[in-house]
Amino acid sequence: MAKVKKTNFLVTNAFTRGMALAAVAALRFDTAWQVIIRPFKEGESITDAQRRLYWMILTDLQNTSVNELAGRTKDQWHVGMKRRFLLPIYCREFADFAEMVATVERCPDDERKALMKWIAKETSITRKCEDDPVTGEKSEGKMIRIMREYIDCVMRYARYHGVLLRIDEKVFAEAMGYEYKQTRIAA
Repeated sequence: MAKVKKTNFLVTNAFTRGMALAAVAALRFDTAWQVIIRPFKEGESITDAQRRLYWMILTDLQNTSVNELAGRTKDQWHVGMKRRFLLPIYCREFADFAEMVATVERCPDDERKALMKWIAKETSITRKCEDDPVTGEKSEGKMIRIMREYIDCVMRYARYHGVLLRIDEKVFAEAMGYEYKQTRIAA
């Protein structure tokens, strides 16, 4: 059986519903499939452009030949980058998350290492959060801001280690909240 990657659909119109239905219709019955349909949770979102940019960066990291960085899969890079950069951001932004990590930090070394690895693996890059009553920041805007910071950290890490990032300028601009203007150089 060919390896099939996990596919998620955010159904917002007839076109995306058609894409989801076509994916289900293409399933073969030589294996069992799990299909979950649930309402979209507001505030849990990051933009599609952020998701594309993040996985483009991880692809470039995966394909690197820089000494100790070589040979890891995208999923391994994903867990490693979350542990290095996303967990500290979440600790700063979410008191409950910081409390959990502080509890783990008080564990003996071998337990702490195993638990931190598990937390990094299980922590989603999107998180349900509430609107901030002090700053007035909306939950969706907060997750988009956090993801921008996280992507920036991962990009800096890659550049520091000499990894050539082949990033689409339009996706980068959209993901990081910049206006994209295509320029042409006259010959």
